[in-house]
Order: sequence, then C-alpha cells, then structure tokens
Amino acid sequence: MTTNRNILPTFTLLEALKRMEVLDKKLLIIEDKGKFIGLLSIGDIQRAIIHNKPLDTRVSDVLRKSIRIARPEDTFDRIKQMMVEFRMELCPVVNDQNEIVKIYFWEEIFGERKPKPISARKPAPKKKTLSAKGYKRPAFDLETSGTYIFKTPKKDYIVKSYLFERENDIEDSLQIQNELRAELGAIIIKNSAWRNLANGKTIQARASKGQKGKLTKLK
Repeated sequence: MTTNRNILPTFTLLEALKRMEVLDKKLLIIEDKGKFIGLLSIGDIQRAIIHNKPLDTRVSDVLRKSIRIARPEDTFDRIKQMMVEFRMELCPVVNDQNEIVKIYFWEEIFGERKPKPISARKPAPKKKTLSAKGYKRPAFDLETSGTYIFKTPKKDYIVKSYLFERENDIEDSLQIQNELRAELGAIIIKNSAWRNLANGKTIQARASKGQKGKLTKLK
C-alpha cells in the first residue's frame, strides 16, 4: 500500500528528513516491492546523528527492530487504544506475508492533524512552588518541556519531555513524550540536582525502568 508517507529503504537520512519537512510529519513507512520493512521516526534520525552517522546513511541502517504495528486480527478499538497510548501518527496493519493491508492515520481517526502531547490534553493544574535546597520553581511548569540527552553505559537516548512531576520530597520525574516512554518509563531526578540541570549542566539520573545514566538538556 503506497502513500506519500512511504519511502524506500535506500533513501538517505537527508532524503527522509526532507520528506518529513514537506509533509510536516515525524513518522514514515519503509516499504520495498510491496513488502513492509519498518517505520522511521524523527527520533531514529536524531539518534543516528548523535551517533555520528552521516546524512547519506541509508535509512535501512538505522531502523529499530522493535516497533509497534497492528495485525489483521486486531480490533479497531485495540488499534485506537495503542495509537492514543503511544501517540502514533499512523499505524500500519501488516499481515503474515509482510504486506500492508491497511494504514490507520491519526487525523482520520481522531480528527486532529497530529497527536497532541499528553500535557495538552490535561487541564492545567494549579501552580505551586517547590524548593530544592533554596531553588524554587513551579511543580508543573510546561516551560520545562524540551529535548534531553540521557546517556547510559549501553547507549544514548534523545528524549522529549512534556512536564516534571513531583514524586516526593527527594525526587522529581521527567515524563517522556516520545516512543522511548515504553522503554525508559520516566527519568528520575533528585531535587538537589534540579538547579544544575536547569543551568544546563549534566546530572546523574535513572530511568524508572532501571537504566542509570547522565542527563543533559539540549540547548
């Protein structure tokens, strides 16, 4: 099934970026000779760049092995639930022959041009001030949204955050917005380290799924 969101595995990262820019989308389908190959997100390209992959790298060289797709036996309600939970712009339905039999698009199902961040779907909570060793900030402050690098001993992650949540008097959690949420959960930050992170420094952090590493906000 061919759409303007489909590209060949021989496309380069630069060509994929240009296609995303033209379409104003962050997720493309990789298909070759009628066979489904995988999905390419803007996050995949960002991670490749962080790992010093040149822009003429083929997209087939950076595809994730673990992706979310639907099968013909999945119900429509199950597919909708998955798309909402993981903020999927699209969800291909792939059969046992690796053929795409249908593609569900977010805008067609939910009537919105693209998935909104979770924070945009919740009513704004009341502002309150927390103190971490004298450094005060709102507990729920959407200005803390942004892109971060979480470096672990095994690999680096580029994560997008949509808000900080107060866990207890010792820790906050950085809530992840993109597809890495299932892999990392939330990133836990000690309140005493918040000042350094806010000032652009690298701090020690851990993911609620168990990974430990260093966290830095991208400028």
